[in-house]
Amino acid sequence: MQKTLGWLLLLLFSVPSFALTYSISSQDDAVVGNLKIIPSKSGESLQTIARTYEIGFDAIVLANPKVKKYGSLKPNTPILIPSFFVLPNTPRDGIVINLPEKRLYYYLDNGRSVLTEPVTIGKEGWKTPPLKAKISQKEEDPVWRVPISIQQEQIAAGINPPKTFVPPGPDNPLGKFALRVGQSSILLHGTNNPYSIGKRASHGCIRLYPEDIEALFNQVDTGTPVRIADQPYKTGFYEGRLYLEVHPALTESRGSVQERVKQIYDLIMQTVHQQKEHVNWTSVKIAIKRENGIPALIDQGE
Repeated sequence: MQKTLGWLLLLLFSVPSFALTYSISSQDDAVVGNLKIIPSKSGESLQTIARTYEIGFDAIVLANPKVKKYGSLKPNTPILIPSFFVLPNTPRDGIVINLPEKRLYYYLDNGRSVLTEPVTIGKEGWKTPPLKAKISQKEEDPVWRVPISIQQEQIAAGINPPKTFVPPGPDNPLGKFALRVGQSSILLHGTNNPYSIGKRASHGCIRLYPEDIEALFNQVDTGTPVRIADQPYKTGFYEGRLYLEVHPALTESRGSVQERVKQIYDLIMQTVHQQKEHVNWTSVKIAIKRENGIPALIDQGE
């Protein structure tokens, strides 16, 4: 009994009970959150730290390039938590998922605050499509009816006969909660593999940490707008200062270096209304080179 209680307490204090939620100062501001550095504890890895602080795996790896990706870290290793975000360039209404950053934004209070959570998106060859729709269905304890395309993948991998459905329970890859996007096959759902969150690892659906999908499921109504966007580069102001956030673009739409630089230049020019003298282009160049998903201050200042 004491051993079981100990495991329950460990689980309780190692998994977050709420997502990151921020107030948005004004309609002119498009940057929320902050950076923090924390010391790793004994037995922690980047994967466990990412879950504790509501960060996806790829995001925490990009923010900590000199820290080993897998395995336990030495105690007191400094870890940068990249909980600092430029909001996607979309209406601040309902759910927005930005594919390159593998992150979900859910706007509350008529766009005056935002809840944000890391997600898993479609792996290469199974890209999650950009779209605009609404939540059409909510399902608790969903049954996974395995699509023919995934059955064929199982057969190719030597699993024959393939699974055709998986009932609710710990082996169900949909987890305990699912939200359907429009009439598509895309679901926002939980997972029985939380270490996959923040990666390209699904067959096109959007996975969330089990605690995050439960919180979202309990807040979202059917009819809630959903936008899935492909924005590797984002610009926005906070208190009059201009920020640029650069993520690695998805492989399918990455393009050449010259094409990426032009896309970023055009985006900045649109944001500052062609007044290029206000931009610190040296800072822009550094942000493009780092491509680490952390908002960088790129204006000339005073």
